[in-house]
Amino acid sequence: MITDRTYLADRKKQAEIERRLLAYLRPHTGVIVAGLLCSAGVAALTTVINAAAGLTVDAMNGDEVGRLNFICLVVVAVFVLKGILSYGQTYFLSLVAQRVATRLRDEIFSHLHGLSLSFFHRRRTGSIISTLTGDLPVIQNATMSIRDVVAAPLMAIGSLCVLFYISWRLTLIAMVVVPLMGLTISRIGKRIRKISDLVQIKLADITTIAEETLAGIRIIKSFATESHEIERFSRENERTLDAVMKGVEQSAKLRPIIEFLGAFGIALVIFLAGNEVVRNARLESLGMPRESNMTLGGLGTFVLALQTLARAVGDLGSINNTRQQALAAAARIFGEVLDQESDVKEKPDAIEMPRLKGHVVFENVWFRYEDGPWVLQDINLEVRPGEVVAIVGHSGAGKSTLVDLIPRFYDVTRGRILVDGIDVRDVKLETLRRQIGIVPQDTWLFAGTLRDNIAYGRKDATDEEIERAAYAANAYFISGM
Repeated sequence: MITDRTYLADRKKQAEIERRLLAYLRPHTGVIVAGLLCSAGVAALTTVINAAAGLTVDAMNGDEVGRLNFICLVVVAVFVLKGILSYGQTYFLSLVAQRVATRLRDEIFSHLHGLSLSFFHRRRTGSIISTLTGDLPVIQNATMSIRDVVAAPLMAIGSLCVLFYISWRLTLIAMVVVPLMGLTISRIGKRIRKISDLVQIKLADITTIAEETLAGIRIIKSFATESHEIERFSRENERTLDAVMKGVEQSAKLRPIIEFLGAFGIALVIFLAGNEVVRNARLESLGMPRESNMTLGGLGTFVLALQTLARAVGDLGSINNTRQQALAAAARIFGEVLDQESDVKEKPDAIEMPRLKGHVVFENVWFRYEDGPWVLQDINLEVRPGEVVAIVGHSGAGKSTLVDLIPRFYDVTRGRILVDGIDVRDVKLETLRRQIGIVPQDTWLFAGTLRDNIAYGRKDATDEEIERAAYAANAYFISGM
């Protein structure tokens, strides 16, 4: 059950997310304004085209050739101008959408590199990748929909002006469906946000399975479990499809419902105004005065304006749907990545680590992952410079974790670790880690040359230094490759 307090809290959270998203748009205000001006022009010209259609019909009925020719020239000019403005709105707002996505992508990637290993211990790789590949396109789409924020209201206002000008009575009659349209938009929008959140979670799940499968393909083939992995992926893929189709179902409902309600209003208008036009025609044929100023062209313009109004209301509904999807995506981007803080932090007064001699001391060290069981308990260990120490134990005993504490991949839960008499928590991370060499259990090669991989930790290494490193690692055979 959602209480008023939780509802208000959710509204407050939505407002905060929207404020943060707007901060990404602010640097592009000029480009956005240019795009919105183009959108406003497109909306205004749409109203002009509707009016021109009715004037054309009346000119044809009145046998006004000169007026008809002029209207045709105006219509051609309007369509040319509308095409130019449509190009402008698409180009400018696409530029903003791409720039916002690029900035967010950079921030996410940079922030991920600043988080400690405990974050990656908690989160699945596929879920993180899904943030970059799944949530960002949703934000891009929302940025593009800014054009409708201006165009849809302007088309609605322009259409209403035309409608009231032609017949305020018919306009009020047609407006009975507007509250139903608003209620439909609100109800479907809430459902879409919930489903959008579920879809992104499911996409993260299948991304995780794909990433795990590709990374462990050698193991999979060794145990001949390809069919199991295919079935696992297919099962999750079907669940994702179900979630996606629920969202499609809700989105697909909106416009037909809006159009149906609009069609009901249009049918009502055609019935009333059509009879009025017929009566006027009969009266004119009898040489009697008309009951009203409603003409066949006026009726045509009225119907077109009503259709434009219904389309504008539908666009407003789509804006709300896109907004709900963007809020769900942004909540994940901010909450699951950008707002996460590293468990390993540098002190404001952290010092540069002097050149290491290699004296390592563990003093009463305890460690566990978050609230899990103790991995290391009361470890006391001293390794002097030049000593070679082998740490032996069964799998999962904490051997790798013990070593990971020295370069502060994790921080000790209790106790402290001294390197050359200095607590590792008192020094700058980069100056500590750059002086520690680590040979991982699993080999990992980055895309690029062998030279690039050997020199990964020192981009300015010379060819001679790289050759010496390869020789020391018993990898000098690569010189013959």
